[in-house]
Amino acid sequence: MRTAQHSPLPSRMKGVYFEAGDHWGFIHLVTAYDNYDGVDQNSVVDGNDTFLSMNGFDTGFGLDTSDLSGTAYNQAAAGNDYTDQFNVLAGAAGPNAGLLWSDAVAGYGTGAFYATDDPFGNTISQSWEFGGFGGDQVDLAARYIAAMCGGAPPGTGFQRGDANGDGSFNIADLIFLLAALFSGGPGGDCGDANDVNDDGNINIADAINGLAALFSGGPTPPDPSPGACGTDPTDDALDCASYIACP
Repeated sequence: MRTAQHSPLPSRMKGVYFEAGDHWGFIHLVTAYDNYDGVDQNSVVDGNDTFLSMNGFDTGFGLDTSDLSGTAYNQAAAGNDYTDQFNVLAGAAGPNAGLLWSDAVAGYGTGAFYATDDPFGNTISQSWEFGGFGGDQVDLAARYIAAMCGGAPPGTGFQRGDANGDGSFNIADLIFLLAALFSGGPGGDCGDANDVNDDGNINIADAINGLAALFSGGPTPPDPSPGACGTDPTDDALDCASYIACP
């Protein structure tokens, strides 16, 4: 027998992750959580077994899964999976709700991210089980934690300007960057750290900005500035696959 699952109202200032195959589409019981889950209850279709691959989206509010589009979904109970289908709608805690996941074939929504206004916590809602995600679950969990907590989860932050990844920002970083640009040196695994001026590109302008910051009173590299671990606040094509100098 299928049973609907329900969650209490999100705690003050806490992020909430919620997954349920039947919460929205099967004998839905209206609760206070409906104002905070980012789901348009009027659009919900009770699920079926067609959800086998997913597309991700850049919600525009600090959580981007668009690069994970085409990931397979491994159903826990094929023939009885009941993945609810829904659209996204902001509720009582601000306007910033965005589609996070959809079915890769039919296009119906299966995940929402609601970046609520203070004092409420950010919310991720999805109608499929995290354990069925066919991609890198550790990476996805890190993205979720960062989005819900508003900062970098352990091991995922970086310091802008620290091109060689040694935990400090100095002339050695700029030598490393120039070697990568012009003499075949390694670029490192954290492109965001090399993007000293945070313009979404890695080029000579980054070295110039870094030299100015170090030796001629130029501005400190943008957040996350050297000495303060964090994630990149700018949506660009660069990423940080590995950076071990942040705790």
